[in-house]
Amino acid sequence: MTHNKVYVLPGTMCNQRLWEALSRELNHQIKLVHCEIPNANNLDELCEKLFNDIVADLVSSNQEPNAPIYLLGFSMGGYLAAYIASKHPQQVKRLFVVANSPTQLLADELSSRQAMLSFIEKNGYAGISVKKAYGLIDRTSELGSTSIVDTIQLMDRELGEIALINQYRCTNERINLLPQLLTLNIPIYFYYSKADKIINHLWFQKLAQTHLNEHVYEACGSGHMLPLEKPKELAALVNSWLTCSINN
Repeated sequence: MTHNKVYVLPGTMCNQRLWEALSRELNHQIKLVHCEIPNANNLDELCEKLFNDIVADLVSSNQEPNAPIYLLGFSMGGYLAAYIASKHPQQVKRLFVVANSPTQLLADELSSRQAMLSFIEKNGYAGISVKKAYGLIDRTSELGSTSIVDTIQLMDRELGEIALINQYRCTNERINLLPQLLTLNIPIYFYYSKADKIINHLWFQKLAQTHLNEHVYEACGSGHMLPLEKPKELAALVNSWLTCSINN
């Protein structure tokens, strides 16, 4: 049987390690294709580069460049996936947004990012602290908090200061994508933690008043790093997402 190829977009300062636990939980017929976040000058350029990389992968694997794709994004990558789907609706067949509300960043998060950029400009970047990494996860994580923190710090070190600056600068200014998502006639899944402080819960309250509320799934706890924290639960949802019917 042909593999179900899912293009996966990572969160801020995450690389291919983000998907390893999830990949182990998925059926071998599901292939996750990690998309690296490229350097860019702005959000539009960043998303077009990502989309072109996906098209290039389709061509290199002997598929048509306009073949419909399955797109899953985590955190920042969730916003990017939703943005790409809104810009290229004819090519995205299914969309899965993990640990993200595709809208403007919360004021506290935006302020924190701007402060971090100012600090790095003066002092350089020493990497994500253990305290901040622990703040991204829930104590009940499936794989154990220490192991997850180690992975977060390792990904951060591997990507480094330039990647962080680029990712922040390109993705700080966002728009509310709900109007665009409402026009897409494709399966769209959302998965986030009930007490995740990075999520805009008011956005999901507005989403609940639309037909997109059909596939919104809440995880227990406050964890943000769901591909690392709840890979089994996420894998079950990915299976459901790939097999649910498409309304024509």
